[in-house]
Amino acid sequence: MTKEDFIKHANKYLGLGFSIIPVGQDKKPLLRWEEYQKRKATQEEIEKWASKYKNPNIGIVTGSISGITVVDVEAGGPTDNLPPTVLVRTGGGGFHFYYKYSQPIKNSVRIRDKTDIRGAGGYVIAPPSLHKSGNYYEWVRSPEDSEFKELPGWILSPNKASHNQVQKIDWQKFISKDNPEGIRNLSAAQLIGKLCHHLPQELWESSAWPAFKEWNLIKNKPPLLERELRATFESILKKERAKKKSTETETTPELDPELVESVRLDDVLASVETILPGKKELVLLALATSISHYIDSKTPLWLMFVGVPSSAKTEVARLVALSPHVYLLDALTENAFISGAKNKNGDNPIDLLPLLNGKCFLIKDFTTTLSQREESVRKILGDLTSIYDNSFSKHSGFRGTVRYFSFFSILGCVTPQALNRHQRYMNQIGPRFLFYRVPRSSESEVEQGLGVLWSNKDSKTIYEEVQQKVSAYSYQLSQKLADFKLKDETLEVQDYLNRLAKFIARARGSVLTRQAEFLNSENEKVSFYEPIEIQIEEPFRALLQLRVIARSLAIVSGRESVTGEDLELVRRVALSSMPADRSLLLSVVATEDKSWSAKDIADNLGISHKTALRQLDELVSLKILDKTSQGGGLANLYSLNVTFRSVVYITVEFMSHPQPTETQTPQEGIENQINAIPGLEDYTNE
Repeated sequence: MTKEDFIKHANKYLGLGFSIIPVGQDKKPLLRWEEYQKRKATQEEIEKWASKYKNPNIGIVTGSISGITVVDVEAGGPTDNLPPTVLVRTGGGGFHFYYKYSQPIKNSVRIRDKTDIRGAGGYVIAPPSLHKSGNYYEWVRSPEDSEFKELPGWILSPNKASHNQVQKIDWQKFISKDNPEGIRNLSAAQLIGKLCHHLPQELWESSAWPAFKEWNLIKNKPPLLERELRATFESILKKERAKKKSTETETTPELDPELVESVRLDDVLASVETILPGKKELVLLALATSISHYIDSKTPLWLMFVGVPSSAKTEVARLVALSPHVYLLDALTENAFISGAKNKNGDNPIDLLPLLNGKCFLIKDFTTTLSQREESVRKILGDLTSIYDNSFSKHSGFRGTVRYFSFFSILGCVTPQALNRHQRYMNQIGPRFLFYRVPRSSESEVEQGLGVLWSNKDSKTIYEEVQQKVSAYSYQLSQKLADFKLKDETLEVQDYLNRLAKFIARARGSVLTRQAEFLNSENEKVSFYEPIEIQIEEPFRALLQLRVIARSLAIVSGRESVTGEDLELVRRVALSSMPADRSLLLSVVATEDKSWSAKDIADNLGISHKTALRQLDELVSLKILDKTSQGGGLANLYSLNVTFRSVVYITVEFMSHPQPTETQTPQEGIENQINAIPGLEDYTNE
């Protein structure tokens, strides 16, 4: 708070009859404040505090000196039986209920769940003070517009036992009632506190936030602005994360041995559908990536789920996290792979790189990695490039030269905005990753997901049960792969993968363009983008990547060879494995086999005509699209190059899809083959 703001608001509160003190962001008074429980500060003192202390917050002394008693309810605490009165939303996401002082009441803690009293000998932080979370205290009902109500009788009651009872909320009644202005913020905080308390963190964005927004639109009269709603959501989340973190242990739940032996893919997919409807493809890809390093010991599969917030990419990725061959980190930091320093005790630090060898590295939030300062992002991506290319070494004055060979798969999660912001860096590492753009949920899937959220079932427990099944299936496959060999791909499959590889190689190409102009027949200036430099990789790396993911998908599904069902999912990965803006543009082109104008593309994607033209001309330069002039002043038309029509437009249906019999599950198909051919050599990529 600036000096001027402090003086302005402190004098206003002084005029309202409050006793004021300066406090820091740690909520502690900046001076000995006992005397201000008996007298109020002068305007001269307020100006002196403003000059003496840097960015002070404002505290209001409670009790008889200010004529108030405040009920302090933390985020997610019960607010029933608290009559509407002057109200503050705190920086921590809770509420301060200001009541009229009527009789001496001292400070009391936990008079019920998450509820304290600030009375004689106490103080509260006042708006617009800044909380350490970065949020501001703000009036919901200010003392200038509302009356101080009488303190509720149950607080005045001498029966202390009744104070400590947690007041139950009838949640069915709560979610069915409308909320007028004055109680919308409070009701929103109660609801999101309830949802996040009972849901695992993995479902907060994908399940709690959509339900929260829908409730706001229907039940708040009028609805809160989304930015205000999001601020409340984020505030409560910080509180819940802190509480969950304080109760977490460092141990990872062990897999149930019986589940590892018995779980089947159809059961895994059915279980996922109950909590994350419509995410079958994501689950199959997560499972395939988690075992891919066992299938091909030369080509690492690095796959990134690309999706907007709340698209369930992280929740699905974490489903494999309990498997012993999966190593989970929230995000990567600079020097994570090999540290150049020593620990405080003089010992060498434990480097990450050797811990990853022979595992699937699960990076839950690659968006955070890309949001670091530019030097750190460049360093991390440069390290990943070296690691992918077989070895990584680092020299420091403390440790000398440290070199590791580490082979591992990667499964990461990132938003398209993060990829676009750092596209110049991702061009460096991009060819080493495959991407899968998470499709938007259908209306029926959204409705089903909301129904799951509002059911009486414990979502956290259900998620943990599903996570056990998915991780157990991943581990089960890893234990049996040494005795399993896929049949060689048919020439038809090889040809299709070759065409996909050529497509990806061009789609990931780098095009440097500049804007140019010419005069048409009507002497009008026409702008266009001409390529200055084009760099297209050879298709060999892309083919190896596509082959390992196709083979991994076949094994996950219990098949003896790669089929059209596997290739259809590989095709969707290929259509995503390029810069995000190109991927989105081609997703529009792929909807219909026709010629497209730049206006068609711009309208579909909600981008400018100029941006659509630039992206279309880039794809023409890469020979993925063809451009046809209509003449007569009509717009140019763009269509898919004939070389790639079968890749983009045709779903892969040219191969038979072997189906398990009624008495044979997909995994039993693998086991039967293993039993029939004893003594097989380990499967490797040759």
